[in-house]
Amino acid sequence: MDNIFISSGGFRNKLINEVADYVELIGCRNIEYSSGPYQDKIIDKFLNLEIENFTVQIHNYFPVPQKPFVLNLASLNKEIWQNSFNHCIKSINLASKLKTKRYSAHCGFCYDPKTSELGRPFKKDFNFNKKDYEKKFINTITKLKNYADIKEVDFYIENNVLISENLRNDQNPLLGTTMDEMEKYKQKTDVKILIDTGHLIVSSKTLNINESNQLDLAKNLADAYHLSTNNRLRDQNKEFENKDKIMQAVRKDADFYTIEVYSKLEGIKKSLDNLISFLK
Repeated sequence: MDNIFISSGGFRNKLINEVADYVELIGCRNIEYSSGPYQDKIIDKFLNLEIENFTVQIHNYFPVPQKPFVLNLASLNKEIWQNSFNHCIKSINLASKLKTKRYSAHCGFCYDPKTSELGRPFKKDFNFNKKDYEKKFINTITKLKNYADIKEVDFYIENNVLISENLRNDQNPLLGTTMDEMEKYKQKTDVKILIDTGHLIVSSKTLNINESNQLDLAKNLADAYHLSTNNRLRDQNKEFENKDKIMQAVRKDADFYTIEVYSKLEGIKKSLDNLISFLK
């Protein structure tokens, strides 16, 4: 199916063309690039994949910058916010040159973590006013959405994952961890919504909110999906089966589906086959 993609995240240390070789072995030529090592002339090498008859789209941290940083579209730090905003503008410009014409980014943080802290416990204690960060995030998304419209690019935001160790005095320092928040952002900015099923079930467990309810809300809200499962304590990017509870959130008319499984090729292929069967 032409709207099912394999995430480059499962091949994190591989170069662009190496990722393409692995994905082709799975029996797919649709790739979503989101990470990997920095490469010189990375955009030229990326665009060449369409000449080689791959279908490609980009997510969050791609093109990978030479100097690593954490993309935070809610940051109140001027330098971090500007780096994040400029990166997204660059990515939207790249997306406008592709057949897919899509770009997706993560919801923001009420904290500026180091790259080593992503997906792990934040090292520092900190205080925050969530309303200030949320206001910054909504204003930023509005600007990016308007720019993406001019470039004829579909712009998506993805729900965040909250692990229990990152609660601060029972307060949630991440934006977009519940479906109510995601719906609010959609209403205020008209942005499209990318639902990460792995993020959803971890955040639901951490926040002690009803998982089934969140999955149902996600199904009504989602324009696209990142699909994987986990132990509900960490975002493990495990392979999934059609009987798994996460599939309760999946609609069959989404813009696209990205398999974000980080396992051996056999596991990714199994998830691909399961999803194709589910969508028939």
